[in-house]
Amino acid sequence: MTEDMSGRVKRWGWSLGLLVVLAVAAGAFDAASAQVRGQRRGGGEPPPRSELERRVRARYGEIIRERLGLTEEQHAALGEAMRESSQRRQELMREQRELRVEVADLLAAPEPGEEAARELLRRVAELRSREADLSREEQERLLGVLTPVQYLRLQAIREEMAQRVQRLRGGLGAPPGTGVRMRPGGRVPPGW
Repeated sequence: MTEDMSGRVKRWGWSLGLLVVLAVAAGAFDAASAQVRGQRRGGGEPPPRSELERRVRARYGEIIRERLGLTEEQHAALGEAMRESSQRRQELMREQRELRVEVADLLAAPEPGEEAARELLRRVAELRSREADLSREEQERLLGVLTPVQYLRLQAIREEMAQRVQRLRGGLGAPPGTGVRMRPGGRVPPGW
């Protein structure tokens, strides 16, 4: 694989898990938030979070099915493949958050230790390698369900949803779900 292709795979891999979370959150966010605003104006209680999440996931599934022109079998197989990847990606994201805290703590120390920094760098590289592996595995699984054109359309939908969520968040800060702890002045820690 060329270095340029490897870089693209890493970028897609890095954003893939985030995009899944964002897409699920954004797919029906407009409709769900409008409903909640309407209920609040009317004095009613908003639906429980689990109900909103269920609605969002259902709407996201509808969008995917419609835009990709999926059969019922493809839609079911796609959902299963995405759930498997999502579970593994959530674990990687948890590890990523923990590692970011360790990096921030190390950098906040009056005299950060070189050996501890070296170990953190090794763990960062290992985590990124696992993310790239997961992205390649997910791509292979999804291409077992989707045509290459459908797969590219899925990626475009995920990116669109991520942008939509970012706009809803006001375009500020780190993307939701990344676990990035912002530094003073709104800066993201280097390399994240």
